[in-house]
Amino acid sequence: MFKHTHIIIAAMLLICGTTFGTDITTAGSGLWSSTTPNAPWPGGTIPTITDNVTIASGDTVTIDATAPCNNLICWRYPAI
Repeated sequence: MFKHTHIIIAAMLLICGTTFGTDITTAGSGLWSSTTPNAPWPGGTIPTITDNVTIASGDTVTIDATAPCNNLICWRYPAI
């Protein structure tokens, strides 16, 4: 019974580790799929389907065909 426990635990950790996204806020303007640091994503890491994305005030992101995310928030300050 305990022979395959480590496989089940590893699978559960893999599934749990990949289903929770992070909150990502733009650090500049650029193309959504850009891997250039801070143009627009901090460190050049493109958001995934599980991430919550905020486009900061003053930043412009050109959304292309490879633009997945969980939630998208666009800040505009001051609100008009």
